[in-house]
Amino acid sequence: MNTPEGRWLDTLEKKIGWFALPGLALFLAGVQAFGYFAWMINPAILGRISLDPAAVMSGEVWRLITFLAIPLDRSPLFMLIAVWFLYFSVNMLETQWGEFKTTFYVFISVAITGAYSLVTGVEIANFRYIELSIIFALATLFPNLEMLVLVFPVKLKFIGFLSLALVVFEFFNTHTIYRYYILVVYTNYFVFFGGYAMNAVYQAWRRWNFKRNSRN
Repeated sequence: MNTPEGRWLDTLEKKIGWFALPGLALFLAGVQAFGYFAWMINPAILGRISLDPAAVMSGEVWRLITFLAIPLDRSPLFMLIAVWFLYFSVNMLETQWGEFKTTFYVFISVAITGAYSLVTGVEIANFRYIELSIIFALATLFPNLEMLVLVFPVKLKFIGFLSLALVVFEFFNTHTIYRYYILVVYTNYFVFFGGYAMNAVYQAWRRWNFKRNSRN
């Protein structure tokens, strides 16, 4: 099945296919569940697993990974929904791409997050932007696929647009140094879908311009 991402990924997979992490969906969902229950037992745990660059430089290198366990939500209901949706999204990507491309896609955003934190000294205490990058990929690949949000069927493209609106809102309502993080954390999306997204925008503009000229 042809997908919007570049064919260069197929070549890369042949060279470093060993990089694939089997069961990434279950791993991420499990890490989130563990982080939530750990937080319920001891809320102070979040300060010990966040991506604190000073602590990393002092030897606590596990923080480069453990920040993935910071719960996506504090409400039990919404946390359950968030973990289910995370598992659903990553599992769908694994089905579409295979283990290597899915692992590589998530790895890019995790690696950039770690690098950005260490270079700028900004502490990263959430996993949400990485999860949103997964939603953007899913909405690009399966725009018309419907999923139940509570009891309402919603197409993934609308979930993607809503997620994008949330990112834009937060971008204009946060500190400048964190705005740069919001920009760079989605590098994975542009690596995979940049050309496709630009072409889709261009085609949409052409259709709009054609309809406008047809009315004149």
